[in-house]
Amino acid sequence: MVVHVAGLEHACANQVEPGHGRLICRHYDTGVQCEPVCDDGYDFAIPPADKYLCQYDDGLWTPADRWPVRDCACMSTSLLVRLTELRFNVPLNVE
Repeated sequence: MVVHVAGLEHACANQVEPGHGRLICRHYDTGVQCEPVCDDGYDFAIPPADKYLCQYDDGLWTPADRWPVRDCACMSTSLLVRLTELRFNVPLNVE
């Protein structure tokens, strides 16, 4: 006799990892919480939410307007240098 056991994916199984990055997820009794991170040398061109939440009862990820997480982009050295050298000249006495 052969018994086949089929597991069902939970409602929050539609996690799509960003290109050149990953989702660090924690599973709880009621749902999943994921934090997006990029690989070394990559960063998000469009900043994602700090954390994404999905409840098992509805399978919807929040914040919905920022899901799925966008791919990570390669950070070039020249861009990093330009960002570090960026300065603002703001007058202190405005009349």
